[in-house]
Amino acid sequence: MLNRHPASGKIGPMYESYKERFLGLTPVAIKLHQKEINAAHHYTWGIVTCDQCKMEFAIGEYQVYPQSSRPEMECVQKLERFLAEDHKSAREHENVYDLGWKPSIF
Repeated sequence: MLNRHPASGKIGPMYESYKERFLGLTPVAIKLHQKEINAAHHYTWGIVTCDQCKMEFAIGEYQVYPQSSRPEMECVQKLERFLAEDHKSAREHENVYDLGWKPSIF
C-alpha cells in the first residue's frame, strides 16, 4: 500500500554522506533510515510499508523523466512482490530496489 508522503520531495538528502547514489533513470524504492544509498535525483511518490516486518521504503521516479500516474501503482505492486519474496526466501530487504518500469508501446 502506498502512503502519500506529506511533503513529497527527493528520496534522501542530495549532499548528505551516503556510500552510494542511485543514478538510474527508472523508478526506485529506497529503504528508509539507512545511510548506504540515496536517490537524490528522484521525487518521492510516497512511502510503502512491508506488510510482514513494517520496514518502510520511499518510492519515486526520476525527476527529469517522470512517468504517468499509471505505472506508480505498478511500481508499488512490484516492490510489494520483491518484499514478500525476500521474506519467503528468508533474505533481508535490500537498501534499494530498481523498479525498472518501462512504458509499453500501444
